[in-house]
Amino acid sequence: MDKINKTVRNVLIFAIALSVGFVVGIPAIVLGAVNKIWAIMVIGIILVIAGFYGTPIIWVQYGAIRRLKRFVSAIENEHLYTVEDLAMHLNEQPEQVKATIHTIIEKGYISGYLFDGETLQLNLNRNKKEDLIQVVCESCGAKYTHSQREQGTCPYCGTISKQS
Repeated sequence: MDKINKTVRNVLIFAIALSVGFVVGIPAIVLGAVNKIWAIMVIGIILVIAGFYGTPIIWVQYGAIRRLKRFVSAIENEHLYTVEDLAMHLNEQPEQVKATIHTIIEKGYISGYLFDGETLQLNLNRNKKEDLIQVVCESCGAKYTHSQREQGTCPYCGTISKQS
């Protein structure tokens, strides 16, 4: 949820900056032209152009990201894991829900879930590297690693490890 909150915040700040830049750019053009301060006039022109074209685009982008945030919240906070439940809760078509789930997984807004096309499930597979432990052989002093779930055998002298 942190990643999508950060994205929402950044897009909102950028949208507000473009909106304010558009409004500030208009008097900057006028004041720059009247007082013959060409740098202020050019800055005003740049702000107006960027605001005129960029403001609608970034606000639409903000709305799209807020929609994704609603999905992430429904999954993580309200524990809705089926396409049917999400579609009903968020008032969306099932095909749109499936596409949105794929999008939020691809963008990394949710992790630790497996999606089979209809249901999100927690991924219970564990990282095998987490189970490895470092062992020093009691006989020959060699260092090696083995799985915490299995009994280790020294690859150099064959002594069975007592550590687990």
